[in-house]
Amino acid sequence: MANKYQTNDPERFFKYADFVANINKAFTIKGIDKAPTVRVAAVTQNDTLLARRKYLSTNPAAGSEIETILDQYRQAVKTMRIHLKPVFQDFDITKNGHVTKAQFMRVLDRLRIFAPDHVLQGLLKRYMDMGNIDEVNYVDFCEDVDSSNQLFEVGQDFNHSFEYFPKTQARVSKAEIVRNQPVDVDDVLARVRQVTMQQRIRIGEFFRDFDKLRSGFITTNQFRMGLSMAKIPISH
Repeated sequence: MANKYQTNDPERFFKYADFVANINKAFTIKGIDKAPTVRVAAVTQNDTLLARRKYLSTNPAAGSEIETILDQYRQAVKTMRIHLKPVFQDFDITKNGHVTKAQFMRVLDRLRIFAPDHVLQGLLKRYMDMGNIDEVNYVDFCEDVDSSNQLFEVGQDFNHSFEYFPKTQARVSKAEIVRNQPVDVDDVLARVRQVTMQQRIRIGEFFRDFDKLRSGFITTNQFRMGLSMAKIPISH
């Protein structure tokens, strides 16, 4: 992100005004104060697709091993008569259909099925659709393992307590589970925009205090401090 908005200045100034304008697309249109009759279009599913559905790249060679472990999970769920979704929802406080990697593995440990690390990594990548390496889509996992049609071939799928979006693979992230260093700038920006929309914050307010002359530029360290004050979770 620093490289995207950094100027040619030798002091490495960061053009926060462009960054704020990009993030504020979730709320308004730049320059709308000069056109008061303009209406801001409502946010649609397509607008948030980048932040909502972005899968990690997987190894096609591990596909058969992943299907084998999924079959074992299906059998375990059917034998132990466990309904997985309510177990996951205990961790999903915000009801967004995702849990952390650690929480996902805790639920799987209850099924007492152990697989090699490379198979588990492939399984996690299949259901990590947020472009990062910590959030796992347990709704898709339950649809593949624990749906009523899948196990019993009767009735309809269990109702979700939140809107369910169909599987889409708009883009593929370059992030790796073992490194935790996403390199796709567009994905990071989409995630920041999503956080500001959920928390209803104006991110520009955290940068203007550093910009005494209102030039639209601040230093890289000041930009980092502004993100910290806004409680935007971004790694180095």
